Amino acid sequence: MKFQRQFAVTIFAAVWVLATHLPSVAAPWRVTIDTAALQGTSGFIAIDLIAGSPDAGNAASISALFTNAVFSGASSSGDVTGSLQPGPLTLGSGAALFSNWLQGVTSFSTSLVFDLELGDAVVAGGRPDQFSFFLLDGNLLPYETADPTGANALFAIDLAGVATRPQAFSSAFATARIDPLVGGGGGGAVPLPGTPSLVLLAAALMGLTTWRWRPRAAGSARNSGATG
Repeated sequence: MKFQRQFAVTIFAAVWVLATHLPSVAAPWRVTIDTAALQGTSGFIAIDLIAGSPDAGNAASISALFTNAVFSGASSSGDVTGSLQPGPLTLGSGAALFSNWLQGVTSFSTSLVFDLELGDAVVAGGRPDQFSFFLLDGNLLPYETADPTGANALFAIDLAGVATRPQAFSSAFATARIDPLVGGGGGGAVPLPGTPSLVLLAAALMGLTTWRWRPRAAGSARNSGATG
């Protein structure tokens, strides 16, 4: 019984660590953006990487883009290579303090899905690099979001080592979901389970251990009574 309890506690502790720590540091991410409210309209996608310190030398890479949106021309500034389609698109934060990709969209579809891989180097005492994603209307004005900075990013990520954590902001025009991936980028990657699922798994394991012990304990008690 003592061993089983210790085993259950160990399992619970391990799953709790996974639930509370892995989403903060895992990369890359699978990004899913619901753009149903913008379907059929034209506009732009803006992607920024701002260097907090030129010595960090981080990069952001977008690949495996899946969407039925119709793209038009694109422009870039700073340290940018590749393209969204067919991809990958890479923005650097070393040589340029600000790198940007501006993608024209003739007609938004219901969603955008892509894999995002980021560096997480941080310079001691410096500000972290920041990755930001925006949706703009046809006049190059960002659609309003709950971004507390007022920049109206749909989501932003500070590249801060183990403290790296995506921040998605609510909007009436689109919603973003960012899931950490296991096994690297590309179509074969699998999203990590969320915190609630991991905690439920831990609770189930503890319950199973207790259930398996109780019948044995009851049987032992009956046998003892019969012997006496």
